[in-house]
Amino acid sequence: MRCMNCNAELPADSITCPYCGAALGGKTGNETQNGVSGAYQAPAYDAQQPVQNGVSGAYQAPAYDAQQPAQNGVSGAYQAPAYNAQQPVQNGAWSGKKKTRGRFAGRILYYVIGFAVIALIAVGLNVFHQHASFLSKGETVNLDDRLAAGEDYLLKEFVHVDAAFVLDTFASEDNTINGISTGKDSYYVIVLQNFDAIAVKAASADHIAALDKATQDAMDFLDDKVDSVDDTPLEGKLVKMDDSELKGYFDEAMDAYGFTDSDSGVTPRYYVLDMTAARAGNVLLFIVVPAAAVILLAVGAVLFRKKRKAAKAEVSAE
Repeated sequence: MRCMNCNAELPADSITCPYCGAALGGKTGNETQNGVSGAYQAPAYDAQQPVQNGVSGAYQAPAYDAQQPAQNGVSGAYQAPAYNAQQPVQNGAWSGKKKTRGRFAGRILYYVIGFAVIALIAVGLNVFHQHASFLSKGETVNLDDRLAAGEDYLLKEFVHVDAAFVLDTFASEDNTINGISTGKDSYYVIVLQNFDAIAVKAASADHIAALDKATQDAMDFLDDKVDSVDDTPLEGKLVKMDDSELKGYFDEAMDAYGFTDSDSGVTPRYYVLDMTAARAGNVLLFIVVPAAAVILLAVGAVLFRKKRKAAKAEVSAE
C-alpha cells in the first residue's frame, strides 16, 4: 500500500500516512481545508521563497519578547529609557547637572555684579566726601577780588585765582582711593596778586602741563630772560594744609626762594588750592548714576528670572 500524497510504502492497515500525515481514506476528526477532507497539510518547503529577517526559506515570526517596547500598535511591556543627566532636553532647556550648574553660575553672576555696584557706590561716596565742597552751590568765588577787598580766605569753597608766579613743584604723593593707587598728586608753590604764597595740588595731565609752563616762565623772568610773565588762571577748592610733612616741604621751598625772610615781601600761607576736588553739584555723578545702575540691575534680574520660569513651565507642559 502506498500513500497517495507522498507515495511512501505503508502497511496495509494504515489509516494515515506516518510520513506526511495524509489521511488514507475516510474522514478524521480534523477539519477540511479547500474542500478536501483530512488533516492540515503544512506547505512544502520552497527554496525560492525570499529571505526574511536574514534567514533563508520560509518566513518565521520572531519570538515574542515581553520586555520589548510596543511598536506600531503591537502591545508589549514598555521599558522607559535610561536617565541621562548629560542629555539635553528638547526646546532649548537643559536637564540634570548642566541645568543646576547654569542656575548656580547665574546666581554667582548676580552676586558679583551686585557687590561690584555696591563697591562702586561706596568708593564714589568716599571720594565725594573727601573732595567735594558741601558749602558750594555751584558758583566760583573770585579770590583775588575777595582779598583785594580786605576779606579773609574762603575755605572749603571753590575759588578762582590768577597766580602771579608759579615757583616750581615742591612735593608729590601717591593719589589713592581706598588704598588703590590712581596716579600722583603734584604740589606747586604759587604767589598770588597780594604776594601771599600758597600751594596748588594738581593731578590732571593738562593742569600739570600748564603749571610746568608757568613755572618755566617764572624761572625765565627771575633769570632776566624775559621782561614779564603772564598771570596763570587757576580754579579749585581752597582747604587748609593740615599735613605736617607737607608743611615741612612747603617751608623748605619758601626758604629756597628766600621767601621766609620778612624783607622778601612774600607771606607764606598754609593753604592748598585743590584742583583735584569735585564740586558738590556733581551729585549726579557720584550718587544718582550708581543708584540708577542698581535699579536697572535689579529690574533686569527680575525680568530674567520671570523669563526663565516661563520657559521652564512651557517645557514642563510639553
